[in-house]
Amino acid sequence: IETPDHERISARRIDIVDADGTIRMTLAGATPPPIIDGIQYRRAFNVAGLILYDAAGSERGGFGTADVDGGMAVLALDHPAMDAVGWRVSPDGAVSFVINQAPPLVREPALGDALVPGVESPTRMRLAVAADGTPTVALSDAADRPRLRLTVTDAGFGAIEFLDAAGEVIH
Repeated sequence: IETPDHERISARRIDIVDADGTIRMTLAGATPPPIIDGIQYRRAFNVAGLILYDAAGSERGGFGTADVDGGMAVLALDHPAMDAVGWRVSPDGAVSFVINQAPPLVREPALGDALVPGVESPTRMRLAVAADGTPTVALSDAADRPRLRLTVTDAGFGAIEFLDAAGEVIH
């Protein structure tokens, strides 16, 4: 921006804080790294957008555009230490929505009993449209293996597929 424009606000980052000064929302051209239980971690990829924080200042979700090759729109709402639900619109045209099971809350004594982020937890439901247009609804077991899949075949017929633990269609 070369000259002032009195019709808009231009900033790299805007923080909305509560009465105690805790950041509750950040709108930024480059969002800050995630904070979980007072510890700042590295973000998987750079995002421009809006980040939401809980009363303790931990990240609990956000949405924006990811700086990946071709650009990607993303939205997530978080469990205390990982994504609970996530949406992605990929540059190749694929769209996905996932629901993740809440992970166990693991605390690390060496970090002052702070929560450990990214504890493995299964994606229990996935709704997607592949880049080629194929729609899929998949339900997974507790070991993160798809066990039921709804889709539409290339011939245009609806299909309900039951899968074994290896991912092979058994019915």
